[in-house]
Amino acid sequence: MKNKTVNRLLAALLSFGLLLTGCAGASVDPGRQLAEGTTEAIKPAETAAPTEAQTAAPTEAQTQAPTEQESSTVPLPTGENKVLMNGEIPAGKNDNAGSSAGFSDGLMSPEAALAFLTGDNRNHVYSPLNVTMALAMLAEITEGETRAEVLKLMGVESIEALRKKVEVVLKTAYYDTEQGTSLIADSIWLRNDYTGYNMETLRTLANRYAASSFEGTMGSDEYNRMIQTWLDENTKGLLTDQANGIEFDPMTIIALASTLYYKVNWSEPFFEEGTQDKIFHSPTGDVTVPFMRQSTHGYYRGEHFGAIRLYMTDGNYFWLFLPDEGYTLEDVAGSEDYLAIIRGEREDEAENVQVNFEFPKLDVLSDMDIVRILSQLGLTKVFDSAEADFSPLYENEQLPTWVSEIHHAARVTADENGVEAAAFTVIMVKANGFFMGEPIEFICDRPFIFTIANPDGLVWFSGSVNQP
Repeated sequence: MKNKTVNRLLAALLSFGLLLTGCAGASVDPGRQLAEGTTEAIKPAETAAPTEAQTAAPTEAQTQAPTEQESSTVPLPTGENKVLMNGEIPAGKNDNAGSSAGFSDGLMSPEAALAFLTGDNRNHVYSPLNVTMALAMLAEITEGETRAEVLKLMGVESIEALRKKVEVVLKTAYYDTEQGTSLIADSIWLRNDYTGYNMETLRTLANRYAASSFEGTMGSDEYNRMIQTWLDENTKGLLTDQANGIEFDPMTIIALASTLYYKVNWSEPFFEEGTQDKIFHSPTGDVTVPFMRQSTHGYYRGEHFGAIRLYMTDGNYFWLFLPDEGYTLEDVAGSEDYLAIIRGEREDEAENVQVNFEFPKLDVLSDMDIVRILSQLGLTKVFDSAEADFSPLYENEQLPTWVSEIHHAARVTADENGVEAAAFTVIMVKANGFFMGEPIEFICDRPFIFTIANPDGLVWFSGSVNQP
């Protein structure tokens, strides 16, 4: 019975992963860096590797939260691939910043948990905080019913209420101390051949979200490498392969990116001598993996499941949820008790008993386009160019614009010492109509010639088609 209980606990953990809070890191400078920080005017700088001063911890003046009045100057595109501005979030955890409760609840609802965490026998992990931060930036560049859908999914009634939540999260979930590291980084990626952006909206993203600004040629290898490097550096190499899969489409008008990095130790580390290989009963067959074991106090009951929490040095909890015999992960994810326990609404019902538990060392990874999931959760207009309202993005008349992709990757590792995890979300927004002249119809409905060649004119193949 004990082994069955342990193995069901492991199944729950491997499917649920860890829902992270926090992350960011260094900025990439593949071209000419024009500015640094979110409250300073753009200043030219020579092409050079970051200096010691540029990579040092923020000064006291830099640790003040940016405000709308301290607006950064975001220059218009100039036709190059380069950094326009490096955003920087105030360092240091501020426990008096206010409550961040509810910020990611829209991505933790029973419907969201079922969509993200169940559906097949693979491992699943996602970061509600990371996805929510990216969606918050999306709300800033939308308006009307399109924005209303985003705000509803995020559980807020107005853009002002959302901004207040973002401000609190940036003050409480960004820190790099002896107790742990929780870093957030945001960025916006612009075209270098388009000058019709609404600069006030870009300033809001820079100030409210400490978002770095980049410009380049959409679809070019160089610009692709820029965002790949930015994602990789801000997730500390935990998601390198996933970051290398991110590429701009030539029709992309803007991309919004958010990253998280989290590394914290257990308050009570596991003894490596106690780690033993044991059998984990996976839905696809038994496997032998290293199990860690420990004791804790406090046992929580939900409908059809039990739960315990482990304590971390930064004050966060690592929760484990275990379905009862005869029930599934769907019964946990779809329960209102799941979120209620995480939010501390069942503290009075916890049993003050010792719990001896075991669970395996972890390395859980997910990499997915979440457009379908968000559509199921009620986000629809933003994906339809005929209905989407992106008017805040444009200085004048809006182009036909829509979100074509929302790519989310997350990874959580856990061993005897603690947890290291990372996530990123990239929202790709496409537009029609920024090319000059009338569209040209090119229909190959008569004999034609095709050629495969490199940019230098070296031809791999050439052929003619008379009878396709």
